[in-house]
Amino acid sequence: MDPKQELSSIDLSALVTELGRYEGAKVDKAYLYDDDLLRLKLRDFDHGRVELMIEVGEVKRAHAADPTHVADAPGRPPNFAKMLRNRLSGADFAGVSQYEFDRILTFEFERGDQNTTLVAELFGQGNVAALDETGEVVSSLSTVRLKSRTVAPGAQYEYPASRINPLDVSFDAFARHMDESDTDVVRTLATQLNLGGLYAEEVCTRAGVEKETAIGDADEETYRALHDALERIAARLRSGDIDPRVYEEPLDGTADESETTDRPVVDVTPFPLSEREGLPSVGFDSFNAAVDEYFYRLETDDEGDAPADAPASRPDFEAEIAKQERIIEQQRGAIEGFEEQAETERERAELLYAHYDLVDEVLSTVRSARENEVPWEAIAETLEAGAERGNRGRGGGHGRRRKRGDGHRRTWRRRPLGRARCRRRRRGERRPAVPGGETDRGEKQGAMEAIESTREE
Repeated sequence: MDPKQELSSIDLSALVTELGRYEGAKVDKAYLYDDDLLRLKLRDFDHGRVELMIEVGEVKRAHAADPTHVADAPGRPPNFAKMLRNRLSGADFAGVSQYEFDRILTFEFERGDQNTTLVAELFGQGNVAALDETGEVVSSLSTVRLKSRTVAPGAQYEYPASRINPLDVSFDAFARHMDESDTDVVRTLATQLNLGGLYAEEVCTRAGVEKETAIGDADEETYRALHDALERIAARLRSGDIDPRVYEEPLDGTADESETTDRPVVDVTPFPLSEREGLPSVGFDSFNAAVDEYFYRLETDDEGDAPADAPASRPDFEAEIAKQERIIEQQRGAIEGFEEQAETERERAELLYAHYDLVDEVLSTVRSARENEVPWEAIAETLEAGAERGNRGRGGGHGRRRKRGDGHRRTWRRRPLGRARCRRRRRGERRPAVPGGETDRGEKQGAMEAIESTREE
């Protein structure tokens, strides 16, 4: 049996209430491990040291951890951790909520000078985004640019499209969604009602409905039984009537039943499940404690499963693919940045190009003045006076006299208009090309090549 790697929407619904008990705790410091595990160290008057863990890699979880389960702080913090330290140090933890029935948790932090929201996306590729008070993304672990939504620095954060919440759906809406399916009951509950495979099977079992019953064969009585089972689960979550369990692999006949710590863990749930009946389980006083113990043991189990002769770091292809996909998204974002920068530089260059002779005359005049030891202050006054007269360096040239250190005055004049043009014609030169083109195109091309290289890797 494959162990659970991600918390479900029902799991998060049970966790939110317990995590809310740490409201008022002050953030001490933020850490980031391996680009996908965020640790927030907090201090709480009632609970002491609180370690909030948010992981969005292959494993997706969010919970408060026992300090003995937390690894030592990593080395030099990356930019994302530095940003969080700057925004969150000394801030109060103001609460956490689940976005609709999605696997998204929103953490609120308040500080006198600024408030910050952390959005943890515990689905798909996973992501953590830091938002300012206006909902604008300050930074995120991954950049997302899709037709449906964007998560990128400087953009307003956009949640995924709303999905039906099976825990508060009315019977009529429930029946309507079920009727829209062309498959069996359990698959419809898992996909159309967003329950996921395990809890879809659990609802069928509690309702006494055969899982593979075709939707075409299901009648109102079947729907009533399923909806009632859902309502009972929802009522239990809302009331806090939970009995958290960590489920373990059963031991074979030769193992000692007392050696429970050696059993690999396979699941963690807020209450006992009929679908897990027959598996050994350990009860906990809180679901948060159960989740913490489960993922701590899961990590320990994974480390213990490595062959003795395995290299220090075995390739994890799924994790590597996800990492390379994140890199590609970042490179696409870089290309867009290059294109915007190129357009800005091109506009500046065209403006400069349109007044090239004037700019060249001004620079030549300034160089000439400096050769005659005219102070920078005097040069600035001359240019400002010319600008006020609407001259801007054009015309037959106006002289200025400035006293030198030896008491003599020296006259400097701007060179006649067109001398730069004449010099270029004598040398057979052409006007310089507009900048902001080849360089920016080269940077963009480099980013495109980087994407191709990343895909090949």
